[in-house]
Amino acid sequence: MRVFIGPNEVAGQYRNLAIALRAIGVDCDYYIFNDENLRYGGDLGSSRLPALVRWLNVHRRNKPKVVRLPISISIELMSAIFMLRCIFLYDVFLFGFGCSFLRWNIDLPILKFFKKRIIANLSHGSDMTPPYIDGALLDHASRMPESDVLLGRSVVMKKRIKRFEKYADLIIGSPLSSSYYSDRKFINLFYIGRVSQGFRYTERQKSTADDRCCHGVFSRRVRILHAPSHAPGKGTAIIKKMIADLLQEGYEIDFVEIVGKSNDAVIEELKSCDLVVDQVYADLPMSGLAAEAACLGKSTLIAGYDLERLKVITPPECFPPMLVCDPDELYVTLRELLDDPTEIQSAGERAKNFVFDHWGERAVAQRYLKLFTEGTLPDAWWYDPKGAIFLHGYGLSKAGSREVVSRMIDRYGVRALGLGHRPDLEAAFLNFLRSPD
Repeated sequence: MRVFIGPNEVAGQYRNLAIALRAIGVDCDYYIFNDENLRYGGDLGSSRLPALVRWLNVHRRNKPKVVRLPISISIELMSAIFMLRCIFLYDVFLFGFGCSFLRWNIDLPILKFFKKRIIANLSHGSDMTPPYIDGALLDHASRMPESDVLLGRSVVMKKRIKRFEKYADLIIGSPLSSSYYSDRKFINLFYIGRVSQGFRYTERQKSTADDRCCHGVFSRRVRILHAPSHAPGKGTAIIKKMIADLLQEGYEIDFVEIVGKSNDAVIEELKSCDLVVDQVYADLPMSGLAAEAACLGKSTLIAGYDLERLKVITPPECFPPMLVCDPDELYVTLRELLDDPTEIQSAGERAKNFVFDHWGERAVAQRYLKLFTEGTLPDAWWYDPKGAIFLHGYGLSKAGSREVVSRMIDRYGVRALGLGHRPDLEAAFLNFLRSPD
């Protein structure tokens, strides 16, 4: 059995998964088509075609349409040639973030015709979150796209999801972000786990008290790190205002914000911080940054409207032990942590033990190997999205999402939500719009 992983990357997890699979003896190659992901490392395989595709992608940027068109055609041609090569080399294909070899995923039925096993990881958020509640689309002024753009994106997303549901053998999803448009059960991300880039920078050691801590009290100002990949979606302005208010109250804080730096630079800041404040409106209890922090024994505070509900329906051994709270309680929660520094330290120890014990490289690789080879998987691994009522998506306040959804319905009707397959969820959105909170 030979395994292909690619052609997209998210926070280094696919390359690190490929390395972990190789370590347990799986014949696995990894390739990506976008150059910005090379900060996590290059391809793992002998073909040079993906490097050519990356080069073409770079040279397509900011070019006039008359220049972009032939470059785009060349990219599709090279991608098709690479796909044909892969058909004869690999038995299993793991695709991430809704990407496959060709535009519009038209290669999926071809791979299926050749009896290839297709696994799609659609657990990352924006790959399955309806665009009208996806704060990743906020511009730098924290404005969402117009309703016609959101509707167009929704239609394209639903078609892509339906295509994967039709041709993929398995789909990996997150109970929050992957539930809206799903029409079939998927493998629960929390049972499978993710391999963090942070494992590249640390070795497993027993969690012990930090040298900077003495009897539960930090010997210096508490160093808080915020490293947003997309400031509007992460709620950076809210976090900075919160830190300013805490400083005004007299709390001793060194606040570090790092933006647009390499992963190595982020890791160095993680090593020297005491606490990460990640985001305000999250749809996952452990982001890529939080996982990297956990590998280094650092705690992460993350807020989200549905995280507490998610915690209730997830077996305790599978739920990452992050410091989670409601967005409206973020300020109070952070202040309580500053008053109890031992909890900051203890949370970091719990997080480190979790990623090494449950989301460790070998453990995650072994679970993926089961996905690749076994026809019947444990019942506990499956999640049925039907009946799950989550409304708040990612990166938006309740008021913000209410405004966007109202605008969509006012212009195009309730069908614009794309939830005809889920009348219960559609009704819940309408009730949400009518509620004062």
